Amino acid sequence: MTISSIQKYATEINGKGNKDIFLFTLSTCVWCSRAKEFLQKLGLKYYYINVDETDGKQQEEVVAELDKFNSSHSFPTIVIDNKKTIHGYDEGELRKLLK
Repeated sequence: MTISSIQKYATEINGKGNKDIFLFTLSTCVWCSRAKEFLQKLGLKYYYINVDETDGKQQEEVVAELDKFNSSHSFPTIVIDNKKTIHGYDEGELRKLLK
C-alpha cells in the first residue's frame, strides 16, 4: 500500500509545486490547521485526510498507511514525496524539505 492507494479518501488542495505533499491530520488539531494554512499561504498543492473522520475499512487502510510513516500517530504527519516525513508542525523543517 502506498499513499496513492488512500489518496482517493483525501481532500486535494490545488496549487503549484513539484513536490508530492500529503498530510495525515485530525479535524480538531490546531497544529494540523496551521500546517494546512502554511501550505496554502505558499500556494502549494497538497492532499490531506482527517483521520478522525474516517471509519471502518477506510480507517483501517488510512491508519495502516500512517503507521508506515509515524507509528506513534502524532499529528500532523506530513509526508513529502512519499519518503520524507515530519511529525508535528515544524515550519522550519517544512520549508527546508520543500526546497
